[in-house]
Amino acid sequence: MVEAVLTPEQEGIIAKVEKLFALAKNNPNENEAESAAAKAMDLLAAYNLDMASVGKPQGSNRKDTKLKGGLYTWQRNVWNAVAELNFCKYWFIRGPAKGQAYEHRILGRVENVASTCVMADYLQGAIERLAVEYGKENYPGQSRFIKSLIIYREGLAGRISERLRELRRERLNEERRKQEEARTRHSHGGFALVLADVIQTEDDLNNDYLMGWEPGTTAKNRAESEARRAKAMEQYYAEVEKQQKYWDEHPEEFARHKAEQQRQYEKWEKENARKAERRKTAVTEKKPSRAEQRMNDPNYWRGYQKGNEVGLDRQIDNTETKRIK
Repeated sequence: MVEAVLTPEQEGIIAKVEKLFALAKNNPNENEAESAAAKAMDLLAAYNLDMASVGKPQGSNRKDTKLKGGLYTWQRNVWNAVAELNFCKYWFIRGPAKGQAYEHRILGRVENVASTCVMADYLQGAIERLAVEYGKENYPGQSRFIKSLIIYREGLAGRISERLRELRRERLNEERRKQEEARTRHSHGGFALVLADVIQTEDDLNNDYLMGWEPGTTAKNRAESEARRAKAMEQYYAEVEKQQKYWDEHPEEFARHKAEQQRQYEKWEKENARKAERRKTAVTEKKPSRAEQRMNDPNYWRGYQKGNEVGLDRQIDNTETKRIK
């Protein structure tokens, strides 16, 4: 596919995002560093809304970026959550041969992909620094890649990923609130484009790019599918209404029908009870999965709690959290 060419406007938005995350990483002032990451995300969301609202073409200037990394699950979880927040599609790949490297794959508008890489790299670095500090305190002299510290990173990444998704939900809820207020005030004839529209549009266009389709194909297919589903539901409710009318006209037949239904239900219930009893006598103790074992490790939950200290946005958790330096 043709390599996307950056416009001066796109270069400008990427440069601003990079500067804000550099501030978040290096600024010794806790309050300023705390808000830098949130400002970067707000800037990117506003930019995407502006581009969509003025009708800028969005099918082109997309990029499918490959970056080495993602060996650990916690890394992939963070990159995936950041990509979702920044209107991108994320997945990872690994070469088929033993020892081949993992790769992050990020697909989206050029400026969204660049911002995702900056933010995910920042958060991954924050997790790594906190894990190293935790290891020095609790496992002095040991490798930073021991199992306990990997689990600690998983807890950190799990909480940070949750908070990123909470941030996205909060933004969407705020947009819906504003839209409802506009509806109540009758301030304009139509409704302004909201973040949910941009998220859906970007997701559709990313899928078009990935599949090699013309821009707009995914949206068209979904609209056609929804129309077919609506028609099927209309036919279903018409059949239900027709059947109900028949039962109303034939009450004795309806009574026999209900009695037969009840008999079949009681038969099914007895059979299920017998199966449940047999399963109960044959049950063996289930061994916890690898993921369950790790989540039962106290290091996971220590990391999870520490994840509240990586500043994303003051609105999340409704708490004042300290920025790592």
